[in-house]
Amino acid sequence: MVGFIFIVLNSKKDMDNKLNWVSDNDDTEYWAEKITFKDFLGCDPKAPSSQYGEREGEKVMGLNKENWKNKRGIENFPSFCDFPGRKGVSLPNPCNIIRCFDQDYYLQGMVLVIIWGNMRRKTNEVFNPKNKPRNENENIQNILKEAKKKIVVDCPIDDAWYLLEKNLGWRNVFISKVLHFLSRSAGFVNNPPVPIDNAIIFDRVWQNFIRRVEEKKKAGDKHDKPKSWNSGGICGYLRYMTLINIWAKQKNWSTTDIETTLYQKFSEQ
Repeated sequence: MVGFIFIVLNSKKDMDNKLNWVSDNDDTEYWAEKITFKDFLGCDPKAPSSQYGEREGEKVMGLNKENWKNKRGIENFPSFCDFPGRKGVSLPNPCNIIRCFDQDYYLQGMVLVIIWGNMRRKTNEVFNPKNKPRNENENIQNILKEAKKKIVVDCPIDDAWYLLEKNLGWRNVFISKVLHFLSRSAGFVNNPPVPIDNAIIFDRVWQNFIRRVEEKKKAGDKHDKPKSWNSGGICGYLRYMTLINIWAKQKNWSTTDIETTLYQKFSEQ
């Protein structure tokens, strides 16, 4: 099983904390070095794009607290999440999500992730996954707390992933978003797992990368192209993270910086 190992440092707030990833066992590493981040974008950005919810002047969807209290029984959103000028509404941006997970508002942070990630249509899958018993709020909170503990202390990210996948029945896209913010709340800001989606990251970023690989192969390179990673499970996700980690090292950026720049670039196409 492909996996990676966390190096646990003295303080979870140490901004030098890094996750020690093991590269994917296929050809992703080779091609990530061959097709650099600069080559892939066709330019060399001097600064990364900002993450959604952090961009100046952008419109951000708010979270109606009364709706979530009535429909899902989730309340007590902390005041630091209040949307400026909008009574009864929380602001789902990265800073607020991280603060929620940092201060043990796990359910509230999870709901903010749903809104931030534009996954409102998938809400029922979070609470009522297929072929699983209904996820009760207390169980979700306990599992999220345990997942963060595994990230910080116990095990590699693999176990935190499996915990969300097997116990809550969550799927890759939502797991990646939750683990991204759980990791950042634990102080791993340099190379956390990045949030993925199908429309931009898989259908555009990854498929464009594969096309670039195929062009290189036609030019005479005999190295095999990377396998797909949309079939589900952590192994495919780690394949994508191999690419992101190598490009982050090339730019001396965080993995979040690479992901947000890719997302911004390809969402404009």
